[in-house]
Parts: sequence; structure tokens; C-alpha cells
Amino acid sequence: MNVAVIVAAGSGTRFGGDTPKIFLTLKGVPVLARTIRKFEDCQMIDSIVVVVAEQFIDQTKQMISDYGLTKVSAVVAGRGSRSGSVRSGIAAVSSSDLRLVAIHDGARPLVSVADIEATIRGASVTGAAVLTVPVTDTVKEVREGKVVRTVDRNSLRRAVTPQVFNHEILITAMGAGPSDDSVTDESVLAEVAGFEVAVVEGSPTNIKITHPADMIVAEALIEKETGQ
Repeated sequence: MNVAVIVAAGSGTRFGGDTPKIFLTLKGVPVLARTIRKFEDCQMIDSIVVVVAEQFIDQTKQMISDYGLTKVSAVVAGRGSRSGSVRSGIAAVSSSDLRLVAIHDGARPLVSVADIEATIRGASVTGAAVLTVPVTDTVKEVREGKVVRTVDRNSLRRAVTPQVFNHEILITAMGAGPSDDSVTDESVLAEVAGFEVAVVEGSPTNIKITHPADMIVAEALIEKETGQ
């Protein structure tokens, strides 16, 4: 069984406003509902666990019901860090027949089913895979307010999500690493634990909703994709 853990328990302080960004609508559909739908439509995902802040559990369950998202098996409360929230999500799944775990940001509603499937296939071979996009800007290494050097961007990639892991590898990596805010994604833990992490090239349209301007970009991309 392959399970998606969708993490949406962050505070969203960079976005601002009274309504959590995951419940804001893109073309009339909440961000989180759009995100879940992509994994609902992926035939390689059998079950979905959604992790949100405790006070939004009931609202999330109602949204899932309203949009007919039938693969969601649990909605659980997150913890004080990303790593802790991922642990909460994994704990909600029976490990007896669990094979691969796909971890995805709830605020990335534009991920394509094709990219989800490609990352799952990558992890099926190596045990761990991370979806990435190329770095297109010129990158400078800076120290004390001065440029030290220009980094060769051809060897650089931005890590996005989903990131997919063999269940046993993920549990081992998380057990060996810290569980605080120093962990920005799960592939870091796998790297530090010595596991090989495959790189899957993904679409640059898989943006994360972080600032209000991202909503404008996301709506434009949805309109281009759907014609609506």
C-alpha cells in the first residue's frame, strides 16, 4: 500500500490574514482540497492522511466530505514542527502493509499527477526519491554582506514535494535525525542517515503558496491549464 501524507499544519505567518491559506480558494476551490485531489486522482496512491492544526480538524473533515475526497483515511493534528507533523501522519497508518510514503506540502496544489507518479517510481527503485526543479537564477554565496563566489547552478536543484520513501527507510531516517524546526524536509534526514535519494525532475509550475502574490500566479496557471 502506498500512502500520501499531506502536511498542512504550519502557521502560515508569512502569508498573513485571518484565514489559513489552505482554506483560501483558487477558482472557487480551497487550496487544500485542490492538493488532496491530485493524490485522489493518482492511481499509485491508495490512501491519504491529512495533517492540520488541531483547531482545523473539523473544518478539514467537512471540506473533504464536501468535495467527495474518498481516499482520505484520517485527518490528524500536527505538532510543533514539520518533522513532528509528518510523524503524526505516519502514526495514523497501519504499518503492516505499508510500502511507500509520499510526503507533500498542503500548500502545493499545482503538483501534477504525472510528477507524483514519477517520484513514486523513483522511490520504488532506490527506496527514496525527491521531486526537484532546476535553479534558474544566478546564485551567489555571500559572507558578511559581500559576494564570495558565484555558484554553478547547473549542479543545483530546488527540492519540492512530494518526497517519497520506503516506509522502513523513512522510519529509520526519522529516528536517527532531529525532530525540530532544523529539519526542512525529509530528504535531508535520508541523506544524513546514508540512504541514496533519487532525483526526479519536476515541473516549475509546482509552486508553494507562501505569499498572497502566489495566489495570483496559481490562479493564472490553473486558468491556463483548464481554460477556465
